[in-house]
Amino acid sequence: MYFSASPRRSIIWHYGSLWLLLVVLGATACKNNKKDTASTPLPTSAELLSGKIADNELPAEWLSATLNINANDGSRSQSFAADMRWHKNEAIWLSVYPNIGIKIEVARALVTPDSVQVIDRFNKQYHAHSIQYLRQLIGYPIDFNTLQRIMSGGRLLTPDTPTHTDTLPNAFVLMTDRENLHETIELNRNDFTAAKISLHDAQTAQQLDIILNNYQPVGDRAFAHQRNIAVQSPKGSYNAEVLFSSVTPHNTALEMPFNVGNKYKRQ
Repeated sequence: MYFSASPRRSIIWHYGSLWLLLVVLGATACKNNKKDTASTPLPTSAELLSGKIADNELPAEWLSATLNINANDGSRSQSFAADMRWHKNEAIWLSVYPNIGIKIEVARALVTPDSVQVIDRFNKQYHAHSIQYLRQLIGYPIDFNTLQRIMSGGRLLTPDTPTHTDTLPNAFVLMTDRENLHETIELNRNDFTAAKISLHDAQTAQQLDIILNNYQPVGDRAFAHQRNIAVQSPKGSYNAEVLFSSVTPHNTALEMPFNVGNKYKRQ
């Protein structure tokens, strides 16, 4: 991992990057691996495309994975890794460390339906916020349930909002509008996996784009092991490549240790 001359400044940028991990933990757009020998139908309704997305969601109650992230905010670049564990409806856990071949944890995060907590081991600090902090940090209406929909391959906006469809040469398109938000999902024609997910906020002029590649089997589904993320806003841009490995669904509980020692200063 690259560290600037100011260790504290670097870890703050690193800590701020945690939101990106949370946003792209999943965006999985998984699919059933069973092949239909018939020709792929041309869906004409939003209901049909919505059903395909719902069918492709990852059903795991517990999931673990390793992430490798290369991020750039326009002024600096960083490369780091993280171990991720997810318990459906309960918690998302991250252990972040430099991408140098050995695991030296520099930060740990725990997100629940009510809170966001981060242990900054580099500066010996503990940060605790309500779940609304995600929206403040990201600039999008992200909450725990939204993170879970991303994790399982679901839509970012709730399915009961107005939808309409379009077609591209290589993709079916599902579009959803809610207040100032416009979501676009491009689905590959051959298997209905997500190729691109975009969320635009007209009020804040912010745009989030996630391009999904390298689908590999995870259980009986296919999982996008490569994500390219671009965030644009009037304040600047943020780009990252996220590579997933060791993606494993679990039938038994995973440990999510999160102990804050007395040496850590509460923020």
